[in-house]
Amino acid sequence: MGVLASTLSALVLIGSELIRKLLVGLVLAVSGCTVTSARPHTTSTAPTTTRPAIAMHRHHPPPTHRPTTTRPPTTRPPATTRRPHPQPTRPPATRPPATTRPHPRPTAPPPPPSAPSRGTVWLTFDDGPNPGETQAILGILAQHRIRATFFVVGKRAQRYPNLVAEERAAGMTIGNHTYDHPLTLINMTRAQMAWEIDNGVASRWFRPPGGFVNQTLREVVASRGKTIVLWDVDPQDWSRPGANVIAARVLSRAKPWWSHPSNPNVVIV
Repeated sequence: MGVLASTLSALVLIGSELIRKLLVGLVLAVSGCTVTSARPHTTSTAPTTTRPAIAMHRHHPPPTHRPTTTRPPTTRPPATTRRPHPQPTRPPATRPPATTRPHPRPTAPPPPPSAPSRGTVWLTFDDGPNPGETQAILGILAQHRIRATFFVVGKRAQRYPNLVAEERAAGMTIGNHTYDHPLTLINMTRAQMAWEIDNGVASRWFRPPGGFVNQTLREVVASRGKTIVLWDVDPQDWSRPGANVIAARVLSRAKPWWSHPSNPNVVIV
């Protein structure tokens, strides 16, 4: 459990005002990238012109048509180019009905930081890497000399390996967030769960999509030698309520709601 703590050194031993500024900056940076990269889509309607009908009179000679020539059909050669990242073969799609409700809180406490003197906020980011947004977040974290954990999606890590390399080079911890981020894993068979985990990035830390956990998933994750890490505070930033709202939600809930002897003052965001 000390591996994540040593790589994170970051666990944010800072005042609430600095946390607020940091969170506002992170959200504005991500929102800015999204806004500036999007272009307004305008649809122009061209005026419709009506061609007058051509009147054919009997005294006009009939039109002459040029003889048409038939071209031989073209045969396209078979494609031989493979995808740069062939997708692994999935197990059979047999899914039993879900019987467990989502579990939004951590099932196990995270590794303890090294002797925190004050309350520590553990920052985590999911679903990347994303061009533009990932670099913006890394820039703000570097500005404040903070490290965080990025739970990345396997197929996006294959598509943008340079962004994952930038995260590692900046001292961030990389976690497994499945291969293609299904809505939930708890409806799947053990083989399907194992496939999503095994084809994600290599990491001992695992975060299931949506925080949905049941006993079967816990057993499969443990059999893969990984530890489930969820969160204490969910600011629902995915709904884009605005930077100030997200910061206020985090600061109002950044309090330890569970007690553990080794890290009673740590909260995961």
